Amino acid sequence: MISPIHRPRLRRQDRPPGLIEALSYVRAGDVLAVWKFDRLGRSLPHLIETVTDLNARRIGLRSLTENIDTTTPGGRLIFHVFGALAAFERDLVKERTMAGLAAATARGRHGGRRPVVTPGKLERARPARPRIERPGSRDKAENWENRALRRPREHEIVMN
Repeated sequence: MISPIHRPRLRRQDRPPGLIEALSYVRAGDVLAVWKFDRLGRSLPHLIETVTDLNARRIGLRSLTENIDTTTPGGRLIFHVFGALAAFERDLVKERTMAGLAAATARGRHGGRRPVVTPGKLERARPARPRIERPGSRDKAENWENRALRRPREHEIVMN
């Protein structure tokens, strides 16, 4: 088990059970091998915190796919450069997405699914809906006007 001193500040459910078991099994001087670094952390800060924790415990880290070994100075440099590039790429994607949404809004386009209930359907359905009153309501007319189109609950139905 990871000692409280070396336990990351992340919630337990942020890590897969196999990773928790592997992190508790490795000892000082071991090298933890992972398929890819993205399997080790959910985000860049999460990944860097995990690698920092492993370094503090004198445990090396080797990525088999990226061929990066943090036990060497060059490997640590490449790890941090790749991490910075990944963060830069995420920021670019976010910036482009926001610019695209702003451009679509300027053209009068809005994202998302088209509404199922159109204004025409709503106008046709209003006369057919039952009268619904909420207990404790002061203004019955207001209560009638503000009801949504839904099936009334038993205690709300008013028999005329």
